[in-house]
Amino acid sequence: IRIWPAALLLASLFSTGAQAATFIVNDASDNPDMTLGDGQCYIIGGGCTLRAAIEEANASPGPHIIQFDFSGTPVTISPGTSLPALAQRITIDGYAGGTGTPNTLATGHDALIRIRLDGANISGAASGLTFQFGSAGSVVRGLAITRFSWYGLSLSSGAANDITIAGNFIGTDGSGTGGDETGALANAIIGIEIANGAAGATIGGPAAAD
Repeated sequence: IRIWPAALLLASLFSTGAQAATFIVNDASDNPDMTLGDGQCYIIGGGCTLRAAIEEANASPGPHIIQFDFSGTPVTISPGTSLPALAQRITIDGYAGGTGTPNTLATGHDALIRIRLDGANISGAASGLTFQFGSAGSVVRGLAITRFSWYGLSLSSGAANDITIAGNFIGTDGSGTGGDETGALANAIIGIEIANGAAGATIGGPAAAD
């Protein structure tokens, strides 16, 4: 039996509670976080980008949550270079707070995805979201992930276990029209890569929303 001094126990509990954070992305640019590791997603000039949110989440132990708030407007986030790999347990949720609406139909879909991550502006090989050591248990929901020159999502580390990818549109924006109709929105190599010993991944799920 290990008995901790009261002060040490309180310090430990406070530290654990302070680690988890929710970051709200409200800027569609690709600017980095201004002060890495301060627990705040904030870019020069104000706002929080997806890049800055991942950077800040990676800077301290999770689990963390990344959500979006663009006042209901559909947004395409087009990074200029590869986004940082997820290195902590992170839930990226494009449905949270009513940003999007998950599917409810058994046949067809009525999902409304308003957050699209698009790789068309990146030169060279790049994947949309990459999971690496430390990201076990991460979740991605409610995103469209299109036009990356490598993979839409890459689970390519033996430590990237128990990742859930559910309720997303991979290589499509779900419209069935325009570039989506011709396949022009597809990710070039593979939609989702699971390799190098990554285990326990859940892709989709039994519910219509997945």
